[in-house]
Amino acid sequence: MKRRKDRGRTEGGRMRLAVISDVHGNSAALDAVLADAERLNVDQVVNLGDSLSGPLDPAGYVPIDYPLPLAIDALLPRGVAQADVRERSGCYAYVFQGTLYPVRRPDGGQYCIG
Repeated sequence: MKRRKDRGRTEGGRMRLAVISDVHGNSAALDAVLADAERLNVDQVVNLGDSLSGPLDPAGYVPIDYPLPLAIDALLPRGVAQADVRERSGCYAYVFQGTLYPVRRPDGGQYCIG
């Protein structure tokens, strides 16, 4: 999103602010919201969090064709098999009941290598 030349102020000195949250990896919805914010000449976007928690956008995640790293296997929920694990750019996720979820580290972030 481009920054407006009028230093973020509309008529009357008011700033247009967009607040987003709970994207949960849904990049299509995020793109639509950011396009709408651009159309509305929003000055600043504030993200309240939960950008990657929950289901992920499955585009680009592919099944792995190598032995599952032990650290990832240890972090998978019970009942998730290697066939359910996907990888994209060194980041791991798993399919559960048709939805893609991130493999979580103990600190809550997505498990990525590299």
